Order: sequence, then structure tokens, then C-alpha cells
Amino acid sequence: MKINPCISFKGTFYTVADSHTRLPMTAGLLSEIENRSKNETEPVFLLDGGDFMGDNYPLKTMSDMYLKFRQNNPNINFIFNLGNVELEGWFMYNHKSLSECGNILKNFNDKGIKIVNATIYKLAEENDSVKDYIKPYIMLDDIVDGEHKKVLVTGFTQRKMNQAEDEADTKELLRTIIKPAIDREKPDSVILMMHTMKNYTKDILDYAENNLKINNIELVTGAHPHSIEDFQHGNARVLYPAPNGKCAYEIKHTKNGFEFDKIVPEKNHYHYEPVAQSKSVISNIDINNPLPVNNAYSKILSSVKNMNNIIAKSMFTFKTRSEYNFIYSGPTELGTFMANSIKDRTNSDIGIMLTQDFREKLPEKGKDITYYNISDVVNVNKQVYQIQDVTVGDLKNIFEISLKNQNDGETNPDFFEYSSNIKIDRKTDDSENKISQIYINENGSWHKLLDENGRPADKNKKFTVATCEFIANGGRPALEYFKTLKSAPFGRLKTRDMVEESLRILENNPPEKYQASIMTNI
Repeated sequence: MKINPCISFKGTFYTVADSHTRLPMTAGLLSEIENRSKNETEPVFLLDGGDFMGDNYPLKTMSDMYLKFRQNNPNINFIFNLGNVELEGWFMYNHKSLSECGNILKNFNDKGIKIVNATIYKLAEENDSVKDYIKPYIMLDDIVDGEHKKVLVTGFTQRKMNQAEDEADTKELLRTIIKPAIDREKPDSVILMMHTMKNYTKDILDYAENNLKINNIELVTGAHPHSIEDFQHGNARVLYPAPNGKCAYEIKHTKNGFEFDKIVPEKNHYHYEPVAQSKSVISNIDINNPLPVNNAYSKILSSVKNMNNIIAKSMFTFKTRSEYNFIYSGPTELGTFMANSIKDRTNSDIGIMLTQDFREKLPEKGKDITYYNISDVVNVNKQVYQIQDVTVGDLKNIFEISLKNQNDGETNPDFFEYSSNIKIDRKTDDSENKISQIYINENGSWHKLLDENGRPADKNKKFTVATCEFIANGGRPALEYFKTLKSAPFGRLKTRDMVEESLRILENNPPEKYQASIMTNI
């Protein structure tokens, strides 16, 4: 196994995660890291937790921006872990939009940006070209309070959407690759870059200490859940930054370990409280007012012309998950608008969207909505699907799946938002994941779809349901039920096109207010 020589540096780390090509936000963070690093007398170090590709700006623009950052800041050592977006979309499934991923990563490596990921390194056993630029670990040569320290950095990625299988795979990588490397290299400290769920990370730390006798893991930089977390587990400080270019953290390597101000963890997914009062935080919370971007990045971003196109005037300040206690809340105004949009654009009976499919908010009432705003809300431009012959029993199953998975405490929730012609009663007893009644509004009147025992009142009644490709095809274990239903693409309509058209219609004929769908007993 060929591992490049140590990188030398002293003391200061920055960590980011899950930027998903939200480049105006990310560029703001990079600009501020540049400004802070100018005050450092020694080189600093930037860790990216993965999922830096994907959703928003073109990959070439992302690549150009990071390479410009590297060119302008040779004193900042830049190391990437890889996330599930890179692993699944490029390495495993050859997703068309990520087809250039390998070339970009190779170019990063050639320009001095290091890629560290034990998961992909192991998967690439038969692919020597990938192993040329993706390493299972890297050694850092540090000086802490005048003393020489060796630091080993490695990265892992959750890849199967099955926590038990992924945890077992990661433990095997620790045992077969990282533990021998630690015995051979004898580092003073170990950093794990974990693109995983936080409880999964805790289990990995316990396994490393108790089973493998690795006692010097001092820092974990987490990614993937899209939730801010900061906690101590054993000897390790564990930090999950906010996603989408919302913040970066500054960390100091001291004789007492990796230190930074206490970050107040978020209590609910996607509920971001500004944390700029911490000296360790570069805060970039507002998606519509990101940190100032320097001219070098502004020039790169402005080359993507359509992002600044004005689509419509915002007629409402839609409430989103950020304004709700998401664990216990039901539908949101933005989610209802999205579900209504997909229903109306396909002339379906019902619209269903997944909360994970819109991660940001639209500009507040009275402001312009650009294509960038739409692409930020609709984080992946997915094919619209229509599901045929959906029974009342199917609807009940779908909404109970939603309740069960709306928050598992660990990841982007699989919670459905649905069109405003649907109303749901949730049971109030211990069966909190069960539905007691579903109503549908037909011809201006609400009709019950379940009898008093919670069974379909009309077993022969069927509906068409509009949704996106990811849901219709059962894109993750929680959505397996959709594979049993009959669905097909709705022409060439994509989710961003759907929202763009709906916003223009709304601007031309806005109602007095926009309400969320109704779920009672929440």
C-alpha cells in the first residue's frame, strides 16, 4: 500500500460537511477561512466530510472553485472524505450527473488536495487507477505546544442505507486496514472522518477502543445526518457541522486534544439556530444572505448564467421545517405548496413529496425568486412520476410509513408532505404511528376514506398520486412499499420545472394566504 509522505502543519483545523454544491454558501465559508488563516503563522488544515458534489451548481464549477481556493491558499492543507453522494452516484451506480467525479478527484489529488476514504479504497481493490488518488488514510506531521506529533486521518462512508450492514463493514475496515496502519505508523492521535449516523459513530468508537484497543482517537468530524452535533464519546470529541455551506468550525490541536468552543447541538433536524457567538464557528446560516464572497469565487460563480435568472416574485413567506419543531410537527406550508404543485402539474388526485427533497426555504414575501433559490429548495432535480390505481389501503400504509419514519433520530427524515386536499387524523393512544382517519376534499366537501374500525370504507376506490422518481421507485428501505405500486414517468417533467411553473401561476393569481395541510393529534 503506497501512502504519500506526511503533510506538515501546526495546530489549526477547519471542518465542513455536506455542502452539496451550494456554492455561494460554501464560497462564503472558504472566503472567511482564507481571512482567518492569514492570521496564522503556520499552515492550517481543512477537512471536508463529504457530499461536496451533487445537487446544485455544475460539478465543473465546484471543481474550479476548490482548485482556485487551493491555488490562492497553498498554506491550507485540504483533505476530502467522500460521502454517499460521491460513493453511490459515481463509484457504485455511475450516475450520469456525477460521471466526471473520478476525473475531478484525480485532478484534486494532482493539485495537492488529498482524498482519504477507506470504504472506497476497499471497494476499489481491482481498480488501481482509483487507488492512485484515493487513500485509506494519510499521516500528518504536527507540532503541538512545541512537541512533534504524528496524526493519522482516515475516512469512512455509510453506503447501503442499512445501518447494521454498514456498521459491520466499517468495523471490518478498521480491523483489517486501519488497525494495522496504526500499529505500523504509531500515531499520537487519530482523526476519523465519518460520513455516517451519529449512533453508528458511537458504536464504531466503542468497537475501536474495546475490541481493537485503539485508544488515541481524539477527533471525529462527522457528516451525513445534516444535523449539528457536538458531544464527547470516550476520548473523542465528535462534531457534525451544519450542511449546505451553513457553517465551518475552527479547531485547535493542543496538548489536551482537539479543542474548540462548545457548539450548542440542534435539537431537531433542519432547525438551525445561529451559532455565530462561538469563536469556533464561521456562521453562514441564511441561505439567501450568505457570507460575502471574494472576487475570485464570484467570477467563477457568475459564469453559471441561469442561476441568477429571476423566476417570480415571492408572494408568501412559506414556513418550512426550520420554523417548526420538526420531530413532532405535521405538514409545513412549503411542503404543502410542493405537494400541491406536483398534483396540479400532473392533474393527479393527490400529491406527495418527501421532506428530504426540499432542504431550504424560498425568499420571503416581496423578494425575487431566482433559479438558484429554486435549485436550493429542490435540491435534486428529479423526474416526476404518477402512481396509478392507489387504493385507500395503500394510502393508509403510505401515511403510516411516513409517521414511523418522520424522525428516527439519526438522519434526514422520510416524512411525507401531501397536497392540501388530504387531511389526516393520527391516533392519540400508544399507536402513535397509526392513522385513525384519512379525509379527501372532493367538490368542496371532505369525505372519510376509513370506517370506524380504521379499514377502507370503499375497497374499490382508487386514486392517482403524483410524486418524484425517488419515492415511486422505493429509493431507500423506508420507501420499499412503493415498489409494489404501479407507476410511470410523467412525460419529461422534472421537479424544478414543476416548482418554477407553479410559482409563476401563484404570482399571477395569489390567494390571501397559504396554509399547510392538516394533521390532527400531533
